Amino acid sequence: MLYQAGHIGISNMATKSGIYSAFITISSIAVITSCGSGGTTPNGDDDDDTNTIQDTDTDTDQDTDTGTDTDTDTDTGPIYDCELIPAWPLSNNDNLGQARGYHDLAFSHDGFIIGSDNGNQTIIKVDGNNNVQVFVPNIGMIQQMAWLPDDDGDGAPDALAAYSDQQSNVVRIAANGGVSNIASLSGPGYGLILGHDEYLYAAHGDISRIDHVTGAKQVLFNSPGNWDARVINWNPDKTKLYIGTLFGNGQIYALDIDPVTLDPISGANVFANNVGSGSYHDTLGVDVCGYLYVSDYSTSATYRVHPNGDQVQTLVDPPLNKYGHGMEWGNGVDVWDDFTIYQPKPYGGNGVISYDIGVPRMDHFDGTVINRP
Repeated sequence: MLYQAGHIGISNMATKSGIYSAFITISSIAVITSCGSGGTTPNGDDDDDTNTIQDTDTDTDQDTDTGTDTDTDTDTGPIYDCELIPAWPLSNNDNLGQARGYHDLAFSHDGFIIGSDNGNQTIIKVDGNNNVQVFVPNIGMIQQMAWLPDDDGDGAPDALAAYSDQQSNVVRIAANGGVSNIASLSGPGYGLILGHDEYLYAAHGDISRIDHVTGAKQVLFNSPGNWDARVINWNPDKTKLYIGTLFGNGQIYALDIDPVTLDPISGANVFANNVGSGSYHDTLGVDVCGYLYVSDYSTSATYRVHPNGDQVQTLVDPPLNKYGHGMEWGNGVDVWDDFTIYQPKPYGGNGVISYDIGVPRMDHFDGTVINRP
């Protein structure tokens, strides 16, 4: 039996419980009672009854059900319906206690939010109860961060990669806060993401692929000169690599890519226009439905871009002191909700603001997505 959760509709500001659809499969239990034909029957006569009296039951009484079970398990986990994305954030929170960030945030598997504080010189981590720990002292300004693959097989990432302004390269930050070099990059390093091939991809004017173990680099895209690659991300099926720009006049570009190798198979084409004024695109997130989320410094706004690139919505438009100069979805651990984006506010004392947008991040939803645009 299939039950689908109700939904109050976008116009009434849908709640997350209404965004999910739940499958509940109730298995039928068949009880088969077999009555054997044999048994002891009283016989009072002395005639030569050829009946054996004790009829032999040739049935082994271990009936084997050879029929095909049509009760297939249809429970595929939670379902996200892209037609039910809320039109606007369901709520926001501008008071996240001691959480701090500069140009990016990260969420650990043990329930910490990680970001920069102390004049952007120290990385701290804060749990859901506002307990603060110094993670990396005196590291200097950090741009974007990305979790590196699990090294010890326990299912949890063990180290962060980050672009360090102080060292002008991509560094590895171990679980104990130790810092080591991964690779040096030329140009204005900022964007950093991890691919499903377990390579890092860095936007530093150009776009490079980096082996986080050996430090080997491969340039995949060269800046055309009139704009630089600043932030990057893929679409859900990994057939496009989106590029947010430095001095790109509010344009988002896209490369067609091979979904297996992640190699570009085309040049950069304009994907969307009027995504802010475009002096600095500071974030580029993608949700499970394929919508892009881009923050633009010139307008201090965060925009949502349709997966076709033909519609641009101003999602939030705060004053500069609440501008989100970076973006990360929560990971669902402790209080860090995975339908909510968290943004650091470098012009607001390095605090953190959150927006419940009612949709999870691409590659962080263990279920089925339906009705993608």
